[in-house]
Amino acid sequence: MGQATFNRNGFLIILIVIFISRLPFVNAGFGGEEDAWGLALTAQRIATTGQYEVSRLPGHPVQELIYSALSNQPPVVHNTITALFSTIATGLFMLILLRLGISVWLPAGLAFAFTPVIYINSTNAMDYMWTQAVVLAGFYLLLYSRPGWCGVMTGIAAGCRITALAMLVPFAFWLLNPENKKKSVADISLMIVTAFVVSLLVYYPVYSTYGFAFFDYTARIPAPFDKAIYRATAGTWGVIGFLDLAALIAAGAYIRFRTKANFSVILKFKKIAGFSVLVIAIYTLSFTLLPHKAAFFIPVIPFVFILIGVMLPSRFITAFSFSMILSSFFVSINLDRPDRSATPSDWSLKTEFLGRPVVIDFLHGPVIAEHTKRLNKIEASKKMAAAVHHLKKPSVIIAGFWMNDVLYQSGRLPEQIQMVYYESEDSLQSWKHQGKEIYFLPEQDEFNDKCFKSVFTGKYAEPLPIR
Repeated sequence: MGQATFNRNGFLIILIVIFISRLPFVNAGFGGEEDAWGLALTAQRIATTGQYEVSRLPGHPVQELIYSALSNQPPVVHNTITALFSTIATGLFMLILLRLGISVWLPAGLAFAFTPVIYINSTNAMDYMWTQAVVLAGFYLLLYSRPGWCGVMTGIAAGCRITALAMLVPFAFWLLNPENKKKSVADISLMIVTAFVVSLLVYYPVYSTYGFAFFDYTARIPAPFDKAIYRATAGTWGVIGFLDLAALIAAGAYIRFRTKANFSVILKFKKIAGFSVLVIAIYTLSFTLLPHKAAFFIPVIPFVFILIGVMLPSRFITAFSFSMILSSFFVSINLDRPDRSATPSDWSLKTEFLGRPVVIDFLHGPVIAEHTKRLNKIEASKKMAAAVHHLKKPSVIIAGFWMNDVLYQSGRLPEQIQMVYYESEDSLQSWKHQGKEIYFLPEQDEFNDKCFKSVFTGKYAEPLPIR
């Protein structure tokens, strides 16, 4: 491990390049996730009514309130703010590496910024990179012995995404000092108390509206095991990146075996390695319990790079940074579904995996695939919104994960139309008895059945006629 030296020009140039690299992809709506469109809808309602509401439980008040002030702005404004947060997160990550004495701060910063799940979520309206930037600010302040300010940052980060509070555990580990237990206890107490006070302040609008009921999140449809594995591997790192990560770990293990070295690190980096392992363990466990999005792995990524930086030769992370760039732009695996799939390149292969139609695209990587998917979903949701406005009879539409996209494109729904997420058989029977027509948006009969672990939707509902 060489001495970490700071090159200011290189630092600034890389940040400018990273920010500019996001801009071609910020113009495709609010994002590929339904939650991104839900944020936009909620911001509009807050701005119109003056009353706070959550976009989804348990609430993301910092982002929801900021977006409400920008509710009349186009999606590109929201997405560019996220791109700025991702650039700040990258800058903080590199400064943290410098402070820790890790010499590969520049290639590691590139690897972080171009990890596909980071790149993709740097160009949408979601909260992941907002949270990551503020958490890394907290860690950076902790490295300069500012536990109170670290608590402030952690509390603000929790206001973007409540799972940021889990970072208090590794932060407390960092502050532990067996040689000065009294100061350790005082610093940890200051950090935790400050974090919870700030969290309570930022969550006050949520509590005042919902009471303690806000502290709830239940996934309606469990994530299939194969999708969870995909999200934790190629969905996070990309195909090229994951294969290189696996090869890198195997090569590192082989080198250490050949040289008869164990997997310990030099004393200087022992605490850094322990801290990184703790963060990885906490958020990996969290993902295991709720593996619905690859983006849930984002908190792990900087600490994987830190662990590689302190345990393996510098050339490994340098090579890895190039594979991350390639991984963002080449080779992706995408679902082959009408209306919500990426546009495949000429160099792609359609096949099936565990009964699901997929496309292996050798030319379009995850970033390009996600961008085309977003554009395709916008066009599809516009057609669905137009079809909704053509309905004349009292109707109920089972919208599922299309709901936020279609509501945003629809504007104000006609009075005779009711749009729901997923509903039970009893509800569908009741609407039928009231003489209402029941429709479902593409694939939502299947997902409604999965939600209630039964097969009944097709008995009461039919596909929405879309032109």
